[in-house]
Amino acid sequence: MNNPFKLLKIFGIVFKVIAGVLFVIIGIIGTVGILITKDLPQGMSRWVALPQFLQGVFLFLLLYGLGEIIRLLLAIEEQTRKQP
Repeated sequence: MNNPFKLLKIFGIVFKVIAGVLFVIIGIIGTVGILITKDLPQGMSRWVALPQFLQGVFLFLLLYGLGEIIRLLLAIEEQTRKQP
């Protein structure tokens, strides 16, 4: 069967991969970088790393969810084209 949405399927996979990569970069490496730095301004505690980690988690959920929505829409489209 000819699938006219091959590129859209690839986009769904790419969004999931980007979500994982950005979570590692922003969420984990960014948080560890803030925690190990010695140059925090006076009076600023290590709790400043928490928003960095939460931002990474939020970005991961947003992009991974977008990839899953694309997959869901493709599955719905495929089911509607099937003949009973």
